[in-house]
Amino acid sequence: MDNSLILSHLPHSVAYHASVLEMRQRPAPPEPGEIADAVCRAEREHARAVWETIHTARRLADDTATVLGRNVSVASFWSDEYPPALRALEEPPWNLFYKGKLPREAPRTLAVVGSRRPDAYGVRLVSEFLPRLTTRGLQVVSGLAHGIDSLAHHYATESGMPNFAVLGSGVDVLYPADNNELAARVLDSGGGLLSELPPGTQPRAMHFPRRNRIISGLADVVWVVQGAGRSGSLHTARAAVAQGKTVAAVPSSVFSELSQIPNRLIYDGACTVLRADDLDHLLQTHARDAIPANLAPQRQQLPLEGL
Repeated sequence: MDNSLILSHLPHSVAYHASVLEMRQRPAPPEPGEIADAVCRAEREHARAVWETIHTARRLADDTATVLGRNVSVASFWSDEYPPALRALEEPPWNLFYKGKLPREAPRTLAVVGSRRPDAYGVRLVSEFLPRLTTRGLQVVSGLAHGIDSLAHHYATESGMPNFAVLGSGVDVLYPADNNELAARVLDSGGGLLSELPPGTQPRAMHFPRRNRIISGLADVVWVVQGAGRSGSLHTARAAVAQGKTVAAVPSSVFSELSQIPNRLIYDGACTVLRADDLDHLLQTHARDAIPANLAPQRQQLPLEGL
């Protein structure tokens, strides 16, 4: 078994230090010696818990190793096939489990994200803009969700663009299940399905924000098509900003709920896209200091706190 598989089963957060909880329960400030004793007890218990977690992860990794090779491959952070763009992330996925292919080091990668329930305007944006992109060697990344994600995969496949779906579940547990046919077309067109979660992992709400950082991490430009309130597309935009990626959006009616996120992103400094040519231009000059004046954001920080 590859020891790197153990990392996929370790929790992302460390348990709260028990000594702090003990100090809070005291009616009066403890003596220095009591503090030292509490810390030592907590350290011993923490160390025991860590080892138990590692042993559990090792057992789960053994289970994972048995399913690899059944149309599921794995690329660890240290392997040659691991996408270079993800190595630069603050929290890179230690392993990528995948079917088909992994995103290659292409000239340009476009992430397309948005609402699971787009209106006719959002559908038209994707159906008209994606097929018109002419950037050489372009590949598309999205999340295989209903709505904008599915449209992105569909039109990228129809246009002959390699496209890749980053999942919030194991690659053998497709979600939503009714996108099985679309997933098959993604694979048949030379793309791939990938996830940092081991095979067999069921989709859970907590998985998707972490999934989104991989979508933006693979991209040069993140196009947020539509989104309302605190949708997943906002998580992806925030991740993109933190990673120093270019965020793009198309303006729309201020009276449309689905325009809340794109319009706010533009207000906060995202690049305004009015036609497919603008996306092409951003993809070809995606570094912020290379963006022409008519596309350059007025506010570079994209604070996003108001959303």
